[in-house]
Amino acid sequence: MKKLIFFFILQLFFACSKNDEKQFIDSEIVGKWQLVSMIDDMILEHEVEIGNQWEDVENGRVLELLSNGTFNNLLPGECIEGDYTIEDNIIDYSCDSVNENHEYFTLVFSIDENDILTISTGFVGERFERILE
Repeated sequence: MKKLIFFFILQLFFACSKNDEKQFIDSEIVGKWQLVSMIDDMILEHEVEIGNQWEDVENGRVLELLSNGTFNNLLPGECIEGDYTIEDNIIDYSCDSVNENHEYFTLVFSIDENDILTISTGFVGERFERILE
């Protein structure tokens, strides 16, 4: 009987792989955010925008970053759902819909004193306001 219990516990131990574990995200970025403005062909120099102006967006999409390391609606049409991790001001994300190999891509983000989230993807920037529930 002891051998049977030991075998069962051993099976449970090996059945759980590290890939099944989700990372808990403890960051101010966790939550729901609504797109309020964006800029295309942005040039960043010492974190100051030069060139094009931010354009307001009415009824912008809602981005949800969950504490279990998953997201909804990160990049519409490209990346609707997937996983993310955070280190400093970098979001590494993987899209379930377009990324069969679970490769990670990078975004840069900041949250200012007015609780505005700015995400930069190359030459495109988006600003989001937190949705309070």
